[in-house]
Amino acid sequence: MSVLGKRKKLRYKPERMEYAQLMFDGKQTAWKPDDVGLIIDESPLAGTQLVMKTNDMCKKGDIVRVKLGHMDPLLGEIVWRKEIDTDLFRIGINFLE
Repeated sequence: MSVLGKRKKLRYKPERMEYAQLMFDGKQTAWKPDDVGLIIDESPLAGTQLVMKTNDMCKKGDIVRVKLGHMDPLLGEIVWRKEIDTDLFRIGINFLE
């Protein structure tokens, strides 16, 4: 299922319980994931939105590597962060490659 709304690129709802792995040091090339997040929506050309357990590692402007499902890790930038609860937050990541 796809969602467009105000967006310029199509977003797709992931399969139930699909997750992404994140590596917080996006400059490093060896893949060593640091955390995981539940995928809310994704666009192969634009980016993804994740829900994660609260940590201090994901800040707006950070460069990260993201592995969605079986895809190779992609370089991305965190473009926004919204706190949901004391233990959860959402982030938006734009792919840079």
